[in-house]
Amino acid sequence: MGKRVDFSARTVITGDPNLPIDVVGVPKSIAMTLTYPEFVTNLNINRLKELVKRGPLEWPGAKYVIREDGTRFDLRHAKKGGEVALEVGYRVERHMQDGDYVLFNRQPSLHKMSIMGHRVRVLPYSTFRLNLSVTSPYNADFDGDEMNLHLAQSEETRAEIKHLMLVPKQIVSPQGNKPVMGIVQDSLLAVSKFTRRDAFLTRPMVFDLLLQIPYWDGVVPPPAILGELLAGKICKKTVGSSSGSLIHLLWNEVGPERTKDFLGALQKLVNFWLLHQGFTVGCSDIITSPETCRKVEEILKEAKEEVAHLTRLAHKGKLEAQPGKSLRESFEARVNKELNAAREKSGKVASEQLDESNNIMAMVLAGSKGSTINISQIMACVGQQNVEGKRIPFGFNNRSLPHFSKFDYSPESRGFVEHSYLTGLLPQELFFHAMGGREGIIDTACKTSETGYIQRRLMKAMEDVKVAYDRTVRNSAQEVLQFLYGEDGMSGEYVEDQIIELMQMDSDKIRRVYRHDLDQESYGKGWILNEELRTKLFVDFSAQQVLEDEYETIKEDKLRLCKSIFPDGEVKQHIPINIMRLLEFAKAQFPASVDQLKKQDPVQIAKSVAELLNEKLIVVKQTCKADTISAEVQENATIFMKAHLRTVLNSRRLLEREQLGVKAVHWLLGEVERQFHRSLAHAGECVGAIAAQSIGEPATQMTLNTFHFAGVGSKNVTLGVPRLKELINVAKTVKTPSLTVYLLEEGAYDQERAKDVQTHLEHTTLEKVCTTAQIIYDPDPTNTIVPQDQQWVGDYYEFPDEEEAPVQCLGRWLLRVQLDGKIMIDKKLTMKEVGETIYREFDNDELDCIWTDDNSDELVLRIRIKKHNAGNIPTNINSSSSSSSNSNSNNPSSSHQDPDLNGDDQASEIENRFLQKLMLHCLVGITLRGVNKITKVYMREEARTIYNENIGKFERVNNWVLDTDGCNLEEVLTCPLVDASRTTSNDITEIFSVLGIEAVRRALLRELRAVISFDGSYVNYRHLAILCDSMTQKGYLMSITRHGINRVEKGPLKKCSFEETVEILMEAAIFAETDHLRGVTENIMLGQLCPLGTGDPDLLIDEEKLRDAHRATQLQQETNGAALEGGLMMSPGAGGDLISPEGGGSSPSPNAMAVSRQPPRW
Repeated sequence: MGKRVDFSARTVITGDPNLPIDVVGVPKSIAMTLTYPEFVTNLNINRLKELVKRGPLEWPGAKYVIREDGTRFDLRHAKKGGEVALEVGYRVERHMQDGDYVLFNRQPSLHKMSIMGHRVRVLPYSTFRLNLSVTSPYNADFDGDEMNLHLAQSEETRAEIKHLMLVPKQIVSPQGNKPVMGIVQDSLLAVSKFTRRDAFLTRPMVFDLLLQIPYWDGVVPPPAILGELLAGKICKKTVGSSSGSLIHLLWNEVGPERTKDFLGALQKLVNFWLLHQGFTVGCSDIITSPETCRKVEEILKEAKEEVAHLTRLAHKGKLEAQPGKSLRESFEARVNKELNAAREKSGKVASEQLDESNNIMAMVLAGSKGSTINISQIMACVGQQNVEGKRIPFGFNNRSLPHFSKFDYSPESRGFVEHSYLTGLLPQELFFHAMGGREGIIDTACKTSETGYIQRRLMKAMEDVKVAYDRTVRNSAQEVLQFLYGEDGMSGEYVEDQIIELMQMDSDKIRRVYRHDLDQESYGKGWILNEELRTKLFVDFSAQQVLEDEYETIKEDKLRLCKSIFPDGEVKQHIPINIMRLLEFAKAQFPASVDQLKKQDPVQIAKSVAELLNEKLIVVKQTCKADTISAEVQENATIFMKAHLRTVLNSRRLLEREQLGVKAVHWLLGEVERQFHRSLAHAGECVGAIAAQSIGEPATQMTLNTFHFAGVGSKNVTLGVPRLKELINVAKTVKTPSLTVYLLEEGAYDQERAKDVQTHLEHTTLEKVCTTAQIIYDPDPTNTIVPQDQQWVGDYYEFPDEEEAPVQCLGRWLLRVQLDGKIMIDKKLTMKEVGETIYREFDNDELDCIWTDDNSDELVLRIRIKKHNAGNIPTNINSSSSSSSNSNSNNPSSSHQDPDLNGDDQASEIENRFLQKLMLHCLVGITLRGVNKITKVYMREEARTIYNENIGKFERVNNWVLDTDGCNLEEVLTCPLVDASRTTSNDITEIFSVLGIEAVRRALLRELRAVISFDGSYVNYRHLAILCDSMTQKGYLMSITRHGINRVEKGPLKKCSFEETVEILMEAAIFAETDHLRGVTENIMLGQLCPLGTGDPDLLIDEEKLRDAHRATQLQQETNGAALEGGLMMSPGAGGDLISPEGGGSSPSPNAMAVSRQPPRW
């Protein structure tokens, strides 16, 4: 939906640390080309006359004057110095000037901080200049990047840029509720070096630095006079763009403008200091000592020897395979582990010899550039190069490069680079390094188009989702997606990480800290409480009830938080009001004396807090008693936040532990209310677009290729972009389907019982336990020609069973299946189970099957066909086995027979063929145990947090969990000992078919979170919730593709803008569809204002009343004119029907507007 626009500019960007973060330096040539149409008023006419006089060729000047009738006067053709008459109401198209508001953008625009508002500062030369801190949200650098600038063309646009889009307003992002800007590069390094304990300043330097502080009035700040020493080094965590940093705190507490000033002033100050201090990186910083070189060589030598030892073990067959892996995979995993450990050890040795005097280490410690891995690769060892998550594979002729011999599994041959960048790489190491690097480049190139398309689809699906005036989240068809945005009605940027203290306390501590135990003799003694007030509390039962209710509410909150809301015991949560910080501010701002504390009444505090929480912190107001939905929404939205606030604002805690006076408590409660209302999401906020950007932007940082976990015996899991595509495409077949099976208490804590469940779930066929299967011509069943079987077969037929068929009825051909004893024990299978399974598959009168004892050295099954059936093969094998042996016939007896064979030979031939098919069918088709489609089950021990209600604390216990390869949720849920309430699948379509729409919404949320958080990214819950609700709101899963987005009831213009343009417009034309133009796309197509944000409110005018008012105004002007001509001065109320309706006259309309003067034309 992009369009070409006027009043825009594009050029290369360069950095300027002396500019404030919301200022952009604009070249004078651009400032003289772009113009702003300014209306002439009495206030600015002289200034505009001066600009017009200068003309278009001198900056600041003007290019055009537009008269009221629309006539355009080009100032290029005006005489130099010639006066162009300006009148109030004209418009002057003047040059861009300092202080003008512009939009600044860098493509690709992945999130809303990719377009921000800046103030102009016109500068010489030809590039845009911007502060280094503001490059982070644009993802810009100065290696030739270009950016776009758009000059606002109306006062309304300027106001929107100033109040909504200006850089300071965008410092904190709603995506991860943390800052997107902070101190970077040399400023960050300078801050770190400046705050070292051994950094001292001379007197002249201190005064030079004071000159750098903007707005400094020459007054020495009190901390410098009082001698308050703040020790500690400042690094990236403190002034960078991390959650809870100084930037984040300032933005929340003192506002965007002050945060902007802080960033600018800090950069100016420390950059000036670093300029005089000096900083550089040279070869001397990367030279290692001989001792370090020797240690690194020893580490690498040990690693090589260990790999050689592993190779020898593998060759001898003595290397044990890890559970769920082949021998080769186990060998590779062990080798990778050894080599990675060697690189880490060598890197640690290299890093340990460096201190802060080393300039590379100084940058790493400050967080401005580099990491310990970079130091390790420069000075110690580059390490293992990987392609597709594995070591460099063998290429042509079973070698990785011509430098090595065939089948060489040594570290050097498979991509281990033992040299460092300092020593230089060998030719073969250079090739491997290039292979590893090339993969990264290709991955980035492919990923860009993949994630770009994902973001576009997400945006198209959710672009019209916004917060309505009743706080619900709706789309353009006014369908409700959520009753409250994020289920709490709060805006993403005001949410902070906070620890819920109440969840960490046990029952005894809660009683000690929060309960007013009046019966205790020590009550009120340890803290300042008026003796008179204490005595009054003893006799006032209503006051006691208020305090007891306060304590009981906290107990209920604790139980609800720990059992229902956060049963996982996670105490770090995201809440809008940082009450602990406000508490500290209150104590510092209003220090209370002993007299003031004695005046405090705990009952009054309890009542004030209850009033605040129940009557003032309102998200959705209940209109009447019958309006139960609003009451429920309000309760659910604030339950969690209120519990946290009650914990801190408890009357006993405020008096005993915090010791707050009356003023401090009053300020604190007022500030909580102010911050609550500030944090509410605004009506018109386009939350759908923000959600799409918040999910799409981290997707660009993901890995495109699927790398599996390298853990021992773990399941394969698709990750990164492919998994995200599977989820939003609602893929019918998942690449790596898997169940996470939780067990009931009897099995979860008992390894043996968990193992039983594992064996009962894993789908086991005869093929999995079989080592060899042979078809042997063995005409005498009682005296076999197989030497190993002679003993036990003879014993078996010595005492024949009465039900057994006579030996004469058995066929001459034998199917002999040998089973693996280890696997049988592991699967807890017996020979009897296997034999009976085969008998269940076929009737007793069709096959004869005998087997060895479970304790035998060799576990053998001997299967023969019964002779009277030789010409009539069992029917239940035909369909399955005929396909596997590529036979054209369903029945071997009807196959082409050799006419030269006699009857016995023909029967024998048929028997042989049948046994071949039987062998294939038995191995693959017969299920001994397990659930279909569950190919492998892994057991793992997992730490689980459970709430112990007796002591009121969380306890960690280890329980057994099963992971599977393959999905069959419906059958698994019916298995004994499986906890059906927690067991889940990663195939969302299966969850939908088995458990329904609410379950699939929860599963989708969990899976999306797992994909995004795998590489350490964090996206706020509310954005993921919007996507999940968009996909499930119809009651079925809507995929974010043309088959989902374009199949719902949206207007044809919206649908045709996504995909299948011609088909959709053709269909709309054939069926005469109507588009109500309620969405974003439709209005952009037609050049109209979208119903979002400032375009959301409508202005309704009664045209009849407007006409009446206009008529009344004209009549009044005529009357006033006539009165003045006649020398009359009429006073209000002294006659005249139109002038004073109150004076008894009649007005033309009861609602007519009478105005005494004409409004100004502009």
